Amino acid sequence: MSKPAVARLRANYIHVADLCRAHLLALEYLVNGGESDTLNLGNGAGYSVQAVLDAVKEVTGRRFELREAPRRPGDPARLIADASLAREVLGWVPEYGLEEIIRHAWAWEQTLAG
Repeated sequence: MSKPAVARLRANYIHVADLCRAHLLALEYLVNGGESDTLNLGNGAGYSVQAVLDAVKEVTGRRFELREAPRRPGDPARLIADASLAREVLGWVPEYGLEEIIRHAWAWEQTLAG
């Protein structure tokens, strides 16, 4: 029996603190007379689902079974944000990488677990 085709999705992930900082910069920009606009936020590189899962295993020290499945109809193969306008207009650059995002999320989950 052959394995199902697996989506090699690459997606952009940013830390919630980077998201918050972008919003604060946007508010400051608007208060200072800037024009309202829509800006993408992202690291510009993207990570595969496999890279994210590998990082989760590394950061948490937990091992878990993966079940690969075909991509759902309509799912894009890549989701990479072009944040160049946010960099240009707001001076926003993400500070946290994937491992830091996971490390901080894991620490938060540990506090919730008690």
